[in-house]
Amino acid sequence: MTIAKDVVTTALNFTGTDYTISHAGAASMQGVLVGIVQGDTSDDTITGVTHAGAALTEIGSSPFISTGDEGATIYWYFKGSSITGGTQDVIVATATSRRRQTIVMSFTAAADMEFNTESTPIDSNSLDDPSGSIALGSVTSYVIQGFMTGLSAVTNVDVITGWSVVTEGDFGSQCGCFYDYDTIASSDVTTGYTSTSADNVYLVAISLNEAAGGGGDGFTNSLSMMGVG
Repeated sequence: MTIAKDVVTTALNFTGTDYTISHAGAASMQGVLVGIVQGDTSDDTITGVTHAGAALTEIGSSPFISTGDEGATIYWYFKGSSITGGTQDVIVATATSRRRQTIVMSFTAAADMEFNTESTPIDSNSLDDPSGSIALGSVTSYVIQGFMTGLSAVTNVDVITGWSVVTEGDFGSQCGCFYDYDTIASSDVTTGYTSTSADNVYLVAISLNEAAGGGGDGFTNSLSMMGVG
């Protein structure tokens, strides 16, 4: 058995207080991932994420904070072992109002799961059809990307070949989206999306894998990254 996506729960939230997402995962899941694409300004406003009362680990270089002229921050939180299954609350802690698209994703696997690699962010004030890549280090992995676009409607963006929409959130003057790669494999993956015109973009992809030695939330490979900005 390899990694398999279990259930995805999404929330579009503009609150300035802690918010709760009820996630109905499998009874015996091996991993929980929370991704947040935050618009408005480039700042760190999330202080923590829990699932069933247990803290998730902020992985890689999260939070990824854009230097572009339209603010964006991308967060990735993960737990890859000792997961409480079934329907559980995910609580995102914040005291600052921002436009946020959040996903909660659970996984099944034959062993504990862990964070593998991240991409170099694509960070541009004006880019059409942004494209980059994420190196997997020959480790069989699940790949997902989160991005903010300055385009004002989700109809202005779409997946590239080999990717599927997880969720697309309309912020009004921005959009926050998550796409995942259709194939769980070990070859490096092209990231990005198609767009109707050039605009601000901030995109980060991550990969997750089964832990060979029973790991958990840890970091298996040294970062091997390439991007376009």
